[in-house]
Amino acid sequence: MCFQALCHLSEEPADSGWTLAFKQTAGSDKFHNNVLGSTAYTMHENGIYDVDSPSYSIGLKKLVAMNRNEDGSRRPLTFLFIIRSTDGTKYHASYNGVNIGDASTRYELEEIGEYHGTAGDSFQKNLGNTFQHYGGAGGHFWAPPAQFDARQGVYLTFSIILWETLTNCPSCGGFTPDWVKLYVRPKSWDEVAVDMPISRAPGTNITYSCVGDMMMEGSADGQRTAAGVMQCLEASDGSLAWDWIPTLPCTFACPDGFTEAPRGGVCYHFSTDVAEFGFASALVRCNEMGATLAKFDQITDLDNAAADQCYYSTYIKRTDDSTQPWRLNSQFTCDPSERCQLWDNKNQCIMICNPGKFRVEDCATPSPYACVIPALCPPYWDLAGDMCYRFQPFGGSYLDAVHVCHNNGGGLAVPKNPKALFDIGELAKSNETGRPPSVSVDTPKTSRRVILEDNPMEIHLQA
Repeated sequence: MCFQALCHLSEEPADSGWTLAFKQTAGSDKFHNNVLGSTAYTMHENGIYDVDSPSYSIGLKKLVAMNRNEDGSRRPLTFLFIIRSTDGTKYHASYNGVNIGDASTRYELEEIGEYHGTAGDSFQKNLGNTFQHYGGAGGHFWAPPAQFDARQGVYLTFSIILWETLTNCPSCGGFTPDWVKLYVRPKSWDEVAVDMPISRAPGTNITYSCVGDMMMEGSADGQRTAAGVMQCLEASDGSLAWDWIPTLPCTFACPDGFTEAPRGGVCYHFSTDVAEFGFASALVRCNEMGATLAKFDQITDLDNAAADQCYYSTYIKRTDDSTQPWRLNSQFTCDPSERCQLWDNKNQCIMICNPGKFRVEDCATPSPYACVIPALCPPYWDLAGDMCYRFQPFGGSYLDAVHVCHNNGGGLAVPKNPKALFDIGELAKSNETGRPPSVSVDTPKTSRRVILEDNPMEIHLQA
């Protein structure tokens, strides 16, 4: 459906992208049934008056069209109500997940999402109602007559504007509404950061970026982007068009080589190769992909793993029979035919197997590995770049440091480039240990200790 509408545009993305959907001025009876007559409901469907009128509605059919994707699925809207009192004070109420039924449901207000604002959450009482006549000379709205008679919820098509938390509020200082406006835009707008220029002349660029880890626009089976630029082009006949339009909303997308878990929002890589030096190699392999060794919250997280295959994960079996650095979900069980306990009184690795099993292995055993994105850092660990680090006071030898790191479910840090070394230094400087921090690391060429002196700008490598 194509139609003209009044749009509110701004250089600031948070204030832009709004379409004026409704306006009512106190004292106006233009929405009353005795003014609209027997065709009142049809007029509300199609739209009433123009934007310069004291009363205006874009129409329910257009609202539904804005609430739908091309395939007919719901595209949630954000509703922004602005209510001005006669003393000039403005109140606002926004709802970030509005879905409206079609004509067959009499435009039922199905969902409204979360409330934010200063006007009070009165619109919540209209949820679940159809768009109906609320009696007498009154108009139509998403609420029954009994609710209107009790002055509950929201009624905006009456000559007296009713917003319960303001108009039925003894402490509001005699609030008297002057006008109310409803602006709408797709909820996905707030999931995309847009640099929206006022100009729409040929050559104008609009830049966008999806907000959130691994959020991308596009279709699941086509090209997807996390950010980009649209340009306004002029055709030979003088018509204007964007060179391309992002497919919104932005949705969660796993990178190549990773698959999304059934619970959503997390991606796993199940290797087909082995980590030749065991747990330490697996850590590095995951790091090279911008991931960490996998933590599994549910058995279904392994749905995309090879059947009967076991993988290195983030779990370590300690001599005190606990698991580090996370607690293993009790849904995972160990087959009695496998090793389930330590056998030489040393910390060993827990291999997670599909479906829903685990076994205990020496951490030097070559084996496949599982990685997870977004990277997960356990409690007391800090994320820097794409690696998790933990710092603690330490005065032992290099071999002692290896043992301490192993006990905590990790290995000595391996800065693979100057930036990684800098990240380690920055974390160490902010680490609160009660003394100048000293952190053991493995450098690519030789083992050294990084000593951070009192000068926060200096990091010295000592042999």
